[in-house]
Parts: sequence; structure tokens; C-alpha cells
Amino acid sequence: MPRPLLNKLCILGLGLIGGSLAAAARKRGLASEIHAWGRRESTLARGVELGYIDAYSLDLATAIKDADLLLIGTPTLIAEDVLAKLHEVLGDGSMPVITDVASVKGNLQRKAESLWGAMPSQLVLGHPIAGSEKSGVDAALEDLFVDHRVILTPCAQTNADAVALVRSLWQGAGADVVEMSVSEHD
Repeated sequence: MPRPLLNKLCILGLGLIGGSLAAAARKRGLASEIHAWGRRESTLARGVELGYIDAYSLDLATAIKDADLLLIGTPTLIAEDVLAKLHEVLGDGSMPVITDVASVKGNLQRKAESLWGAMPSQLVLGHPIAGSEKSGVDAALEDLFVDHRVILTPCAQTNADAVALVRSLWQGAGADVVEMSVSEHD
């Protein structure tokens, strides 16, 4: 079996999209460990029960410790709050690659710039064009992203290796990945 893309993937918000990416990563061997963080312990425990994640924590600092990649798997307005919580934990020091699944990018870019003073080079905003009429981790599908588009919106200062890692994760989940500017996306 080939070496996993990631040592530790951490999903922040284990709903339909985050759960589906965790399920795809598990099935396709994209990460050695898959952890999660969220507000509801019952949802996170269900993710372990379903075999999508290895472990979870209700404490953000504990959940993201030693992660290679953080995926903010929440709706747009909550994603802004998660970025603020990440800034509290990470500060202005080194950070893992961070991506998201929110449907709007401009507000997240503005939030990140206001928190860090500039767009962090390790932040790769993204939007998978996939979903279901169902929601929650119980609705997660390991093949949800197969043949669906994921739009990445890197900025001029976005680290090329970070973009490549996020692209590889989504491609590994079966998605077709394209890039465009935040303004083109929104």
C-alpha cells in the first residue's frame, strides 16, 4: 500500500461534508490518522463508531496537535468563528495547512486577514460542489466527492506546497479540482 498523503488529518466540524471527507480518506488511505473536533460529543463519538475517525477532542488545541492538515467542515458563518478559534490556538507562529468547505470565500479571506494581519500562506480556501439532501455524519458518503468539482481559491501569498497538498487530498477523494480567484468564485 502506498504511503498516506498525511500523517494526521483533523476535521473541524464532522457533518455531511467533513464526515464524507473523513470516510473517503479512511477508505482510500489518505491519512495515517484522522481526528476531529466539534461542539457535540455525540456527533464525534458517532464518527469513531462509524470508523471515519480514529479519535476526537472537544478541545481545539488537543484535536489539532501535530496535524498536517486542518479541514474546516462547517458552514460559512461558523467557519469564520473557527478561524478565530484557530488564531487563538495557533497565534502568529507556524501553522499546519488549513482549508475549508464553506460556500463563500470573501468573508473568510477578510476574516483571516483581520486575524493574522495578512492572508496566511498555509490557508487554502476551498469549496467542494457536492452535497446531499441529508445532513450530519450519519449521512456521510465515502464517494460523495467522486466526479464532483472542488474549487480552490489560493491568493498570491498562498504557499504552492499547501495548495498542492489540498489539491492532492481532494483528488485522492475522487474530486476534480480547479482553481480560481476568490472574486471569481463569489
